[in-house]
Amino acid sequence: MKMAKASPEDLDMALDLISVLDDIERGFFPHRFSDPDSEMSEWLDFTNREQYGRLIDNLRRLLNRGSIGRVIMGMAVVCDPSNECIDPDADCIEHHPKRQRLEKQVEDLINKLDRHQKDAAIGRAVNRASGELPFGYDLHIELEKDAGTVRLYRPDGEEVDEEFHDCDYFSGAIDNAINVAIADAEKGGAA
Repeated sequence: MKMAKASPEDLDMALDLISVLDDIERGFFPHRFSDPDSEMSEWLDFTNREQYGRLIDNLRRLLNRGSIGRVIMGMAVVCDPSNECIDPDADCIEHHPKRQRLEKQVEDLINKLDRHQKDAAIGRAVNRASGELPFGYDLHIELEKDAGTVRLYRPDGEEVDEEFHDCDYFSGAIDNAINVAIADAEKGGAA
């Protein structure tokens, strides 16, 4: 079932209406409709036609600020078990269990995609090194569990004195070393 979504004006009006209805339920003329300079609460008197007229007039003005129907019907759609928006067994508004499972699946897929991107990035960086590393430069990659080092050597065997780090992917360290090698070669091999 679809229903027009309540606007911010609808929601503001509904929140003000709650306050008015709470006052009426307690037997008071709504404070919101009372004289702002008065500190006294006014009791509802259903025999007082003037007060009754003010109440109805102010209620009509309040209700004309938005649509209480969109607020109530919108919530009815959200609460309808066939729409599976919220958990019918929860005491508070929580996502439906199907939606919670989907959110978990999406999170797992994003993590898996991130791992695959890291793996693919290493392959791209190695392929880039084999195609773009200047002639005579050597790139050494040393790996151990949870750690890796990239070392760059000039054609004369001298190690380029630079650390290659990348905070997201190890492939970034390889790319950084390739960039340094290209710049070093353009300067004649002395970075």
